[in-house]
Amino acid sequence: TIYVLREGQFEVFQQIDTHGAIDCGHFEVNGTHYLAVANNYDGVTSNVQSTVYMLRQGRLEVFQNIDSVGASDVEHFEVDGTH
Repeated sequence: TIYVLREGQFEVFQQIDTHGAIDCGHFEVNGTHYLAVANNYDGVTSNVQSTVYMLRQGRLEVFQNIDSVGASDVEHFEVDGTH
């Protein structure tokens, strides 16, 4: 569940699917907001995809699924202006 702070109170913004998510991180590229989620375990295997969501028209949409095995951290980085 993703929450937003409105008038000093946290309110539900949106539900997203995760699989034993351990970490998430927000980053922005050229004015577009992204949320990366490190999925760790789906109850059967740790060979699960982690997901990057993109904020579009006020909602988080799946931008890309990334193969991962027991992911426990996500980090955004930039090298010479490339994300």
